[in-house]
Amino acid sequence: MEDTVIPIGDHNTHNGKQEFKTTHNGRHEEFTPHYRKQVTMITCSPKMENIVTWSDEDNSVVCWHISDNQKELEPKHKISLKNNENFINYDENKVYSKYIESRYSKNFGDIKNWFTVSDDKFVSMPIEKIDLKIKYITRIKIGIFNFISGENLLLILPHSEIIVETLAFLDGNKLIMISKDPLYRIYNFTRKDDEFIHKSTIKMESYDEKIFISNGKLFLYHEKLGSITKWDINTSKFEAHFLFDNSFSVDNMKLSDDGVLLFVYGKKIVDNLREEPYPCISIYSADHGIRFTTYKYNKTVIIDAVYLIARDIGARLLVVYHKSYKINKDNYRFSICDPFAQYSPDKLYVKIKDLFKDFDVEFDNSFENNFENKYIIKYDKIVGFNYSGTLVIKDLIKDLIKDTGPNWISYLRNTLKDSDSIYMSSISEQIIGLINKEATFAIDKKPQYSKHLVTWTFEHKNIYEKKNDKINDKINVKPHIFLTAKFKNDETKSDTIQIVPAIYINAGNDDKKFVEECDCLDNDDLVMVTALGVLIWTFNTKVNKIELNYFWDDERNSWEWNKIKVIKLFYEIDEENFDEKKFDIKKLKKTSYFLPPSSYISMIRYNHAFIQPIL
Repeated sequence: MEDTVIPIGDHNTHNGKQEFKTTHNGRHEEFTPHYRKQVTMITCSPKMENIVTWSDEDNSVVCWHISDNQKELEPKHKISLKNNENFINYDENKVYSKYIESRYSKNFGDIKNWFTVSDDKFVSMPIEKIDLKIKYITRIKIGIFNFISGENLLLILPHSEIIVETLAFLDGNKLIMISKDPLYRIYNFTRKDDEFIHKSTIKMESYDEKIFISNGKLFLYHEKLGSITKWDINTSKFEAHFLFDNSFSVDNMKLSDDGVLLFVYGKKIVDNLREEPYPCISIYSADHGIRFTTYKYNKTVIIDAVYLIARDIGARLLVVYHKSYKINKDNYRFSICDPFAQYSPDKLYVKIKDLFKDFDVEFDNSFENNFENKYIIKYDKIVGFNYSGTLVIKDLIKDLIKDTGPNWISYLRNTLKDSDSIYMSSISEQIIGLINKEATFAIDKKPQYSKHLVTWTFEHKNIYEKKNDKINDKINVKPHIFLTAKFKNDETKSDTIQIVPAIYINAGNDDKKFVEECDCLDNDDLVMVTALGVLIWTFNTKVNKIELNYFWDDERNSWEWNKIKVIKLFYEIDEENFDEKKFDIKKLKKTSYFLPPSSYISMIRYNHAFIQPIL
């Protein structure tokens, strides 16, 4: 199922108001998008290069091209079913879908699974409604069209006809179709000029499996086993395995825009008589199958969409939902939370009210849909209609912080009061720079580091501990390095801890040499390169506590890593041809979105809970 299909509410203003020119069959024609009729659906191409709108009132599709720095979209091409008698290869097209009643399209039913557009301006759309009186079945004939020429493309099918449940365009001139009737099959096509030619078929042996397509990946969910497998469609190779609670029914799943996370949406029916669904969203690492967390919701909540936003500058899970009963006009709810944190029943989600403030929204509770919305959100861009009826595209993050600024971190901490941990994939470059930098840290100078809202300060102190025994009194002098974090906007929010583990001091090491280098990361966390490894600290402004986020070492008693070994942990490099003088980290490919796994055994061994002295 394409995860960018979006319904538009019942407003008569959702259309462009000027006439535009397009090229159709070699001629220039003027047209008004959908003749100012209601737009009922909107979808975008995989790389978000084209936006397509469908109007059920005038049976036409319009392609809107997205260009750099564009805010108001202009329609470029249009295909109308009013001219369907002129479509080339119309009679040869034998691709159908079953008619299922839906508010997506009164004429053609539920078209969301196969109405889609490619990055090179090919669209799949309905052609006509066919009633088979003998079988009392209604079918929808589907066509693939070239927006530039306006022609219906020829499909070289493996059978006389295919009944499609899902259709999607992939990168590299490829098309995939999924059919369950009469056999459960996945069909792969490759485009050559104006033809889509069948190349391969994947046979599904069990009807207990559900198939989902997202971002060019294939996901198979086995209902009885509660297992999900991820496959590469182009190579038919297995990539990852996921476990899902099979007491929940899986309604949908999709990848985040960057392919890092897999969102699986399910509903649990606790009483078959009343059928009260309790929705949940499970979040997995899409590469490794590890489940980060599962968010569970009250039965009155209906999830509309889930997104990973701000992936590089402070990752957040954005959940769009509404109540099953209408309370007021502002029934849409938007919340964000840490996508990697463990779920807690009493966890308070951070509400984000201004997300769609410039867009026309009026939710209709008679329409319930999962993982869909009245907007497209992709690559931190929002596409939708504003109050004047113009189709616009806006930058999600920049638009949110423009009035509150100056950056996303400040917006989270100050405006939204978000105290969750903030992960940034870009910090790996900063960490590598620190590891390979000559040590300049001097504890006697009380070094201080800050970026946005948190100030980190180091101080060396001797703690005198008096112990009484039967013979005489003893005074032990123990040196410690103390780390203090203060929140700039409210200095009453602060915490101080000692950071040198006892095992390091008891081994006779100089505590002043424990820290080799430090820096404040772009998310306000503090990274320390120490004699034992790398530590990352965060300041939780909700409870005013310094917390250890991450510890990583090479499982040795001392820090002895060379530059190549460190870089190889984060990036793909050719060790044999590595030239340190010409080395440019920005040109390397990351091995993973995440940091290398924490050294949990070493955390236990070195007691990095850092037992605090009695002051």
